[in-house]
Amino acid sequence: MSSNAYAIEAAGISAGIVIHERGGFRFYAAHESFTSMDGQIFKRPRDAEKAAEKLVADRPADRLRLAV
Repeated sequence: MSSNAYAIEAAGISAGIVIHERGGFRFYAAHESFTSMDGQIFKRPRDAEKAAEKLVADRPADRLRLAV
């Protein structure tokens, strides 16, 4: 049995969730550092995770707002 929703994490941060819908998995940001991904459709949950990881890697540490 497969799930329709998956949690996405990057660098230990809960980035958001993806929910399966027609055409792929829509990303919903759970952390303000990932709002640029909000609403994007990904083919697979792993694709969303890779995009979140890239966002973290490309962003200077002082611009990444980590939850305290």
